[in-house]
Amino acid sequence: MFIADLSSQIRMAWTDLLELEYNIMNDNKFKATILVVDDEVEFCNIVEAILESHDYLTLKAHNTHEAINILSSTQVDLILIDIILQNESGVEFLEYLQKEYATPPPCLMITGHPKMETAVEVFKLGATDFLKKPIKPEDLVNKIAKTLAKQEFHQQIEQTVMIENGARYIAGYRIVKVIGEGNMGIVYLVEHETEDGKINQYAMKVLKPIMAETPERVENLKQRFLMEARAAFAIEHPNIVRIYNYGTCDNNMPFILMEYCEGKSLDKVIENENLSLEDKCRILQQLAFALDTIHDNDICHRDIKPANVIVMDDLNIKLTDFGIARLRDSTLTMTSEVFGTPAYLAPEAFTSAKVSYKADIFSLGTLAYELFTGQKPFDGSTIAAIARKIQKEDPIWPRKLDRNFPKRLNAMIKKMLAKDPDERYQSAFEIYLEITEFLDEYHRSQGSRGLIERLLGR
Repeated sequence: MFIADLSSQIRMAWTDLLELEYNIMNDNKFKATILVVDDEVEFCNIVEAILESHDYLTLKAHNTHEAINILSSTQVDLILIDIILQNESGVEFLEYLQKEYATPPPCLMITGHPKMETAVEVFKLGATDFLKKPIKPEDLVNKIAKTLAKQEFHQQIEQTVMIENGARYIAGYRIVKVIGEGNMGIVYLVEHETEDGKINQYAMKVLKPIMAETPERVENLKQRFLMEARAAFAIEHPNIVRIYNYGTCDNNMPFILMEYCEGKSLDKVIENENLSLEDKCRILQQLAFALDTIHDNDICHRDIKPANVIVMDDLNIKLTDFGIARLRDSTLTMTSEVFGTPAYLAPEAFTSAKVSYKADIFSLGTLAYELFTGQKPFDGSTIAAIARKIQKEDPIWPRKLDRNFPKRLNAMIKKMLAKDPDERYQSAFEIYLEITEFLDEYHRSQGSRGLIERLLGR
């Protein structure tokens, strides 16, 4: 066994030495404490010089015995260890950490001879990343910074969650499972027991802890997250996910408690299901109705896309995710920022964060195009390429893709996707009426066709 017991005398000597070194060096100027484990003395010294020039406190060990003693007496934020040490194995050291520590420090593995099998093995054992010798100073510092940021992120996530009798809770609600995750938030399925013993289930969205941001930027993001709750809290509509409560968790991260809807996101429905023309119109009709209600409350949604639409088994829909919603008179967001998903943004949204409800109508037109044709109207390999197409080019209109596509729906999509906001529909309710009238005509035509076929004996 590569880890041997050391005498208590040696252990005490190590402890005294490390405490002395730590007390002398730790004057609160260091960003983190990093343990470097490598049998090459010169390599350890070089790494120490690089890290301390970036304000990291560096502890050195030339074998796993020394490393274990350091860990027994000093809190370490990250371990940098060679996979192959003299007569020892860094992989076995990883196994030891996994066995002895409930939450071991993150480990960056170093090797001069990288092999795919070894990389897979160390990742399975919990290594966070891999560095190949010779190591470039900038690569080393960047890897360490990213690893520490990720570690801090997970620690803050855990601080959001409270443990009680083996169950995990957020803001007093028991976590069932994670049901979604985006750039800004994590969505949990949670449940709460009422006084009469009834179990109610909800969706709870919690803002992720924010890394590498200024305090002003963090506060802005928190306010924007809570704006979603305030924006949607007052709205009651059958096609909009209901907000029941909002506030902050114990670690001051905001949360929103929402109606839990079992269903599929519209992007998955478009991808996997063959809906009839009428079914597609019904979905779009409900969306236009929901969007009109949002606009009537002086709110721009600003992220209308299939992934933010939940489709139930009966094809009733719920519009969700007001994460970047903006009140029309709000000045909270910064004008230099672009919000939304690029492929669904209006032309004007690429040049200003201050957009009107007509930007939502353009986004709804993009969604409608994808719903009816199965493909996005504007696509590209980069955001710049997508922006250029949205601002300068027309898509291939549905009737060119399918000559049987209804003229009225083709004209409706063209109007929704007008480059000039003033040339679009003046309200989402106009789109709702357009679809309603089309469906009435469609049913009459289908009825007439059926009558003719019956008269002809078909």
